[in-house]
Amino acid sequence: ILGQRHPHTITSMHNLALTLKSRGQLEEAERMHREVLALQNEILGRRHPDTITAMNNLALTLKSRGQLEEATRMQREVLALRNEIMGQRHPHTITTMNNLASILWDLGQCEEAENMMQEVVALSQEVLGQRHPHTILAMSHISFIHTQRAKLASTADRSSRHFLTSFVDRVRAIFLTPDSFIHRFHLSFPY
Repeated sequence: ILGQRHPHTITSMHNLALTLKSRGQLEEAERMHREVLALQNEILGRRHPDTITAMNNLALTLKSRGQLEEATRMQREVLALRNEIMGQRHPHTITTMNNLASILWDLGQCEEAENMMQEVVALSQEVLGQRHPHTILAMSHISFIHTQRAKLASTADRSSRHFLTSFVDRVRAIFLTPDSFIHRFHLSFPY
């Protein structure tokens, strides 16, 4: 009824691609994401927020498929566009930095990944606040990076231990109080 080029159809295709990825059907998800991105580029243009989101999600699917070089290239493009259009302090830009740092880590570019994650933590704390779930998640990512780098070096760096201890204390203070949603609903999260 609406046709393949209608915005609702494209949104449905995008949602299907996300569902396929979450179900582990990565090859089909990649194909669908590529189709969505091509349509978004053609209809809305490269700088439209929906096109940039489609590019971000394709990059994440490529990461899941182990196509790290292409995922890195695409995520860098997403970051450049979001920086230019939304600014560095926009939550979507910060999330993109987090995504790129994750891919860089998987590529073995540990120093660049760590530097970027430190920037993500600083921006998240400043823009979103200490108690925001994205800030806490970013802190867990940098703690993971510090821990892994310490393991690789065979010695636990004092600042990494301090950061990890600080992170755990902050999580406990925020989420494990009697009135926190985790305590009320008996939720837990993995490290």
